[in-house]
Amino acid sequence: MSDDMLVPTVTNGGLAAACAVGNGLAVALTTIGVGIGQGPITSGMGAGYATSGTQTALFNEVCRVPIISGAPLGENAFQVEAIVPRSSTPANYVIQEVGFYTDKGLLFAVWSSPQYPLAAKTALSDVQLAFDLFLQQLPPGSITVNVSGPSIPSTAGVLARLLAVQANAFAGRLIEAKQRLALIK
Repeated sequence: MSDDMLVPTVTNGGLAAACAVGNGLAVALTTIGVGIGQGPITSGMGAGYATSGTQTALFNEVCRVPIISGAPLGENAFQVEAIVPRSSTPANYVIQEVGFYTDKGLLFAVWSSPQYPLAAKTALSDVQLAFDLFLQQLPPGSITVNVSGPSIPSTAGVLARLLAVQANAFAGRLIEAKQRLALIK
């Protein structure tokens, strides 16, 4: 894929829902749906398309899964993760469209691309989907992300800390080795 960002289109229904909330309430995103796109379906592969704000559903939804992790990235910006399990049917297909759904089942936003599929799902492995949603065009505080379990922290920070600890320990061993060599000479 190129450097193009995966930018979902907020649907008219999603925009109306976000604008209708108030008094500390917010639209809750809870599930992600994946589909094989539009057009003739051949061997589990449809076609990506230019999304439209008028969509109320994916063209050929195959599987809908809960958001398993979510973290705020700023005002109306979220990182969301979901897993399409290997056990979902059909066993093999190409993910050409993704929908973000509210707790009321409303298609809030949709992503597809006429140029690129997102991923290939097979019976051999799960597909982990992670998206950064930047929804600044919506009223502040109008969106929340509800996760199905405890939010899974991003591994980047944890790995960076582990690497720093290992680097410090290695540097300490190098200093000790250098000092021992100096005593030998």
